[in-house]
Amino acid sequence: MRKHAVMRPQDIPIQIKLFIIQDGPWMMKDLSHSLYLSNSEISESLHRNKYAGLIDDQKKKLLVLNFLDFLFYGGSICFSPTARSNCSRNGYSSFTSFYATYVYQ
Repeated sequence: MRKHAVMRPQDIPIQIKLFIIQDGPWMMKDLSHSLYLSNSEISESLHRNKYAGLIDDQKKKLLVLNFLDFLFYGGSICFSPTARSNCSRNGYSSFTSFYATYVYQ
């Protein structure tokens, strides 16, 4: 697998699908079929989401609070035309610490 830690736009529908499924059983081919993505793209997206701390280590369960924080506060930063951060674990956490400092001062 390629080493690619940058969040990509197709990661969001995969995260939303995992949010909808919640604790129900699923397989990668189910996600692939329902989202019209290849199995390899699903696998790479799950790896990126694990690296970003949005899913657990087994790549089976979405960490809902982290996902909602990312969706509300990090998505516009990662996918803006002027995005400088690659939204990896370090980029996302530095954004949230900046946000917390700015809002709560």
